[in-house]
Amino acid sequence: MNILLMKMNSPADEIIPPISLGYLASTIRKKHNVKILDCLKENLTIEQVEKYAKDYQVVGITLFTKDLSLCKKYLENIKKANADIITILGGPHPSAVPEETLTFFKDLVNYIFIGESEIGFPKLIDFIELGEPPLDKIEGLAYIRNNKIYKNPPVCPDNIDDFQIAWDLIPPDTYPMAPHGAFFKQYPIAPIITSRGCPFHCTFCGGHIISGRKIRQRTVDTVISEIKLLYEKFGVREIHIEDDNFTFRKEYVLEFCEKLKANFPDLTWTCPNGVRIDTLDEEMILAMKSSGCYALSIGIESGSDRILKLMKKSLNVQKIKEKIEMLKRFN
Repeated sequence: MNILLMKMNSPADEIIPPISLGYLASTIRKKHNVKILDCLKENLTIEQVEKYAKDYQVVGITLFTKDLSLCKKYLENIKKANADIITILGGPHPSAVPEETLTFFKDLVNYIFIGESEIGFPKLIDFIELGEPPLDKIEGLAYIRNNKIYKNPPVCPDNIDDFQIAWDLIPPDTYPMAPHGAFFKQYPIAPIITSRGCPFHCTFCGGHIISGRKIRQRTVDTVISEIKLLYEKFGVREIHIEDDNFTFRKEYVLEFCEKLKANFPDLTWTCPNGVRIDTLDEEMILAMKSSGCYALSIGIESGSDRILKLMKKSLNVQKIKEKIEMLKRFN
């Protein structure tokens, strides 16, 4: 089948490869013709997308809450172009409120996924093409049948080394100089993740809804192999680590830094998605800096102990001050 995975053209302060779609594409591309369409990067109008999508049997879209109305317009035009197209939504909004998502879009959407979908997505594609496996056996799938909403429990596999990004479908060397966090030293830039999941309970964050509470890390060697591919095939010279908890385990960071420095001494990197400041110490920062890390985004959230406690941040102002002073010593 012809399958289109899409990132909508929604105003943003960054234009980076949609690696979540890259992960999904790799799960089905051996059996199907898969295309990733980054409408933001290509600056496509909805009318252009409509013409593009009409030749595909399945269209999948990543959805953030801020884009609900925009997504509805996309789906209306896609169904107008070809009413037989199967439409699938995934991402933060469907994961957080699956029932509301299905109710809002009604007949415009056929299926949605809750949480990580590398396991369930290829099974749904098999169902669409072959009629099996049964829908109730597809992890993380939600749908409506006979006016009733069905939701299957999502799954967060412990082993994430087996998941790969189809980088040739989202080549980082074709993206503009508009990375996450705005700052960069070298180009081309590639965003990567080394882990999934978050064990913390910050009240303002919904990350655990998608990736669960358990930290699951790729092996350092697998990450280094991915960086080698990016370095050699796409000329990437800077890596942006997009993890929620890259610095959670000190021994992992030290191993990563050692191997990165040994293999790519000219590579620069940063963590624009943020790290927990209370996980940092001098040995870790020194290792990160010596291997090419030049900047960190820090999740402080508030300068009030009362607010931090209400947030369940597991952090206090004194600890924040101590860690900031430590970081200042490393320039």
